[in-house]
Amino acid sequence: MVGMMLPSVTPTVMIYSLVAKKAARDGKTVAATGFFISGYILIWIGFSLLATISQYTLEKLEVLSAMMVSNSNILGGAILLIAGVWQKISV
Repeated sequence: MVGMMLPSVTPTVMIYSLVAKKAARDGKTVAATGFFISGYILIWIGFSLLATISQYTLEKLEVLSAMMVSNSNILGGAILLIAGVWQKISV
């Protein structure tokens, strides 16, 4: 997941690097660009672990098949309701 998402953040990292350099010239302190990238990578690793553990658990409970198809009408309905609510809220 990290390998797929890291290239998309490159422009943001470049902008952050420029802002950090300008802040350093102005005598202000900001986190180093390496910390910015490390935080981004850690967040995606955490998300990947959460998604993997969730999928594994759902498969073991036989609610989700190995092909990631819902075996449960309740799970399918819950996903449909969550998607509908997500579309209606403004994020």
